[in-house]
Order: sequence, then C-alpha cells, then structure tokens
Amino acid sequence: MLKASFRFILLLFSPEICREAHAFHRSPLFETSQISHEHNAFARLLSPLCCVSDGNSSPSSDWIKAELTLKVFPTEPSPEMSPEFVAISCCRSLQFVDHPTESAGLERCFPFFAWECRNVVTARKGGDTVERFCKYGVLSPALQPFMGANKIDLGEGTLTPGTMTRGDLVSFPVTVYGNDALSFQHPSGLIRDTIDSTPKESNFVIRMEKARRPPLQGCWLVKEVIVLKHTKDTF
Repeated sequence: MLKASFRFILLLFSPEICREAHAFHRSPLFETSQISHEHNAFARLLSPLCCVSDGNSSPSSDWIKAELTLKVFPTEPSPEMSPEFVAISCCRSLQFVDHPTESAGLERCFPFFAWECRNVVTARKGGDTVERFCKYGVLSPALQPFMGANKIDLGEGTLTPGTMTRGDLVSFPVTVYGNDALSFQHPSGLIRDTIDSTPKESNFVIRMEKARRPPLQGCWLVKEVIVLKHTKDTF
C-alpha cells in the first residue's frame, strides 16, 4: 500500500526528481522503512535525497533536491522530524524564498525558528509575528545569502548533550554558494565597482535545539544562524 502511494506521489514531481526518487525506492533502505503516518513516511523515505550533501552536487541537481525537500516539508514542527531534516528544509525554504508566493519561504521558516533566533536575525524587529518576520527577514544579512543560492551543502551534525537549562543541541556546518547576482554586491549589499564572476561562497553554522517545554516539547528548532566570518569559533 505504501509503495503504491509512493509511486502515485511521484507523479507530482518533475521528471528529474522522479528518477532520483525511483533509485531510492529500489534501495534496501526503502524496503526496511517502518513508518506510522503516511506524510511523515514520505518525508523520511525521501530525506536521504534532501539532507546531507556530498559536496559534489551540481547546481541543477541541488535545485532538484530543494524542490523535493519543499514538497514534503510540513507546516508545523513535530517531534518525529529529525534535526537534519528541519535544518535543510529551512535552508531550502530560504533558497526558494519567493516560491510559490512572495516571502513564502520565510513563512515556512517562521514556526521552525526559535523566538530568540527570529529576533536576532531580524535585528529585534520580527520575532513575534510572521508578517514582521517576513518584512525584516528578507533584509537580514544572516539570511540573504541563502535566498536564490545556486547550491547549499549541509555537513554532518555535531551533537552537544542537553543540560539542566536547555535541550540537546546539534550544530550543522553549511556552505552556501550564492546566486550570480551576489557577485555584483559587497557583503553590505552595495554594488561593486567591478564585477566578480565567481558566485560568493558563505559559511554558516545552523544550530538546532530540542525543545523541552510544551507545546513544542521534543521538536527540533533553529536556535542560531551563525555567520562564521563574524566569529573566531571553529566547528
């Protein structure tokens, strides 16, 4: 039943996605997957195509994976979602920030960003409502490099066990290969006097925290979006 539904859902995807998903469908991982809810089943079954990158994917295949991720990204946090899936799904949402409508990617991210994180990335202006988060998030220096990026690579996470005052943390190194338009800009957004033909490469750490209190207890949320050029820490 699940396999039949899986084949039907693939009809919603582009031909390129179908070819990648079909290869996964035939893999041993698909045969051994045991999932209770159908929507989460598809998210988990497709997550190997959506999450950790090998660093060698082309921009075209990266966008295929992004499209696949957004097809299965739920609208609200759930304890069943892994930190990897939440992290890359938020990255992909920012990458396709205006898909299918203006600021839709920021709207998707809003419930998955912790309140403190929403405040930090919007300079304390957009933490409380989705409307203000969209208004000021699109101007955020921490989020702008993701928007329209040619490629996003998510590395392996590093787990930091929880303490008495916070939940578990997982930190993911992220490399963002910016859109060609960014080669016309300085980091401040001002237009360069000369044109750099190499798309800008930016390095981040996406830090996830497992919520400890209701109503999001057990859910993984984005705690920090760290721009590495602004810190001396190594991850």
